[in-house]
Amino acid sequence: MHQDDTPRIEWWSAEFSNRALEAEFRAASLAFETRWTVHAIWIGIAILVAFVPVDFVTMGATLPFFVALLIRCSMIFGLWSAGRWLARNATPVRLDLAVVLGEAVLVGGFLAILPVRGEGFSLAALTALAVLLAILLLAPGRFLYTVALALTASVAFLAEDRWLQHPPLHELLHVVLVFVVLQAYGIYILHSLNLNRRREFLQKRDLHEANRRLAEEGRQRLATHRLLEESEANFRALFQGAPVPLILSDFNDGRVLEVNQGFLDLAGQSRDEVLGKSTLDCYADAEERALLIQAVERSGGRLNGYELRLRTADGRILTVLASVFGTTHLGAPALMTSLTDISERKAAEQELRMQATTDPLTGLVNRRGFLEGAAREVGRWQRHHPPLSLVLFDIDLFKEANDRGGHLAGDRILQGVAEICRSALRENDLCGRLGGDEFVLLLPDTDAQAAALLAERLRGEVAAATLDAEGGAVTISLGVAQFREKDDLDDVLVRADAFLYEAKKRGRNRVEVA
Repeated sequence: MHQDDTPRIEWWSAEFSNRALEAEFRAASLAFETRWTVHAIWIGIAILVAFVPVDFVTMGATLPFFVALLIRCSMIFGLWSAGRWLARNATPVRLDLAVVLGEAVLVGGFLAILPVRGEGFSLAALTALAVLLAILLLAPGRFLYTVALALTASVAFLAEDRWLQHPPLHELLHVVLVFVVLQAYGIYILHSLNLNRRREFLQKRDLHEANRRLAEEGRQRLATHRLLEESEANFRALFQGAPVPLILSDFNDGRVLEVNQGFLDLAGQSRDEVLGKSTLDCYADAEERALLIQAVERSGGRLNGYELRLRTADGRILTVLASVFGTTHLGAPALMTSLTDISERKAAEQELRMQATTDPLTGLVNRRGFLEGAAREVGRWQRHHPPLSLVLFDIDLFKEANDRGGHLAGDRILQGVAEICRSALRENDLCGRLGGDEFVLLLPDTDAQAAALLAERLRGEVAAATLDAEGGAVTISLGVAQFREKDDLDDVLVRADAFLYEAKKRGRNRVEVA
């Protein structure tokens, strides 16, 4: 306990200044002080009984003896009554009254016997000192009550003995001095005992309170530990029984800390193959984890519906939606991730997308597919400005060939031209059929001169191929335009269309370029 918080003990009363605390001390000391008081009463009774034969020997069967005997019997009865009354129902108030009553009986009886026994002044003084020191040192009464009674008894004895014995002045002064010194010593001892008993009470109370707090903290820790165990058991049950795949991983190094059966079924692996390994082994692309961590940090530690690609044990690539939130595991940051397999849905979406953006006759992208792909490539060109060219062409006199051989013949011509384009183009080139017999090429990292060379090559291959079942020649006319600063797709399409028209105007089967 901090020194400033220590309860104050009043020096003049040797009691706590806080009345409630003093009452608590009295209540805590009641049992001990009651036993001590009862024992002291019985000891006092025994001493009084022991003095009866002494009085008989010294006084004989005389009237003073019987008067002294009557006084002693009265004292014994008074002490016995006080002890019985206290033992019947001990309370702090009864204890105080019993102690005061017992001390008053002893002092009063002693003062009453003095004239009867007729002892000398010195012997009477010694007897009085013994009684007074016994009251001060042995009686468990309250400090002020005991001191007041002892001082009153001292004054009463000296006054009575002075009146009965008429001792010489020097002898009286000597006795007074002895009384003062010994009673001062007795009062000091009584004061110290009262202070020490209260300090000891505070220490015991503080120790008891500390033990109580420790016990309470122990109970709370035990309860908390049990709650944690229950919570962990519930978490494990929920984690393992969750209907969706779950994975708990270390935030820093991606080490797998825990997985449920749903994840094992999804990945096609056993727990031993997964636990402790890096989640990098689970991604189709190792860079995806770094992108996921960045997305989690940007979202404030919680991310929903993030699309990932995972690699299974048999090498299949799955597309999943991940819901991720930051947590801790054994005090270290971790990620809890739930996965939803959307591979079938993505495949269906891809199929629908292919159908929506692919020309079913030629297998090339249709107008919609070309415009979407061109928008991405034009965006890249606008950011970095690499050379980018566009070739627009159609089949010369396609309507006559179609009318001559029918729609099937026309379809074969379109398919043949598309195949020649596919074989001549690079992987990142974009080729589409805009509609009818009109085709378009978008050539990244290609200037107008290189695009014109490619266009000329295509023109030659188409002219050399036998595409018309009727034996007629199939040719194409091409217009080439390169993207210039501030151009958009429509601007280049317009220029390429103008060059295509120029090629038609100049006799067809030719390439026109700016």
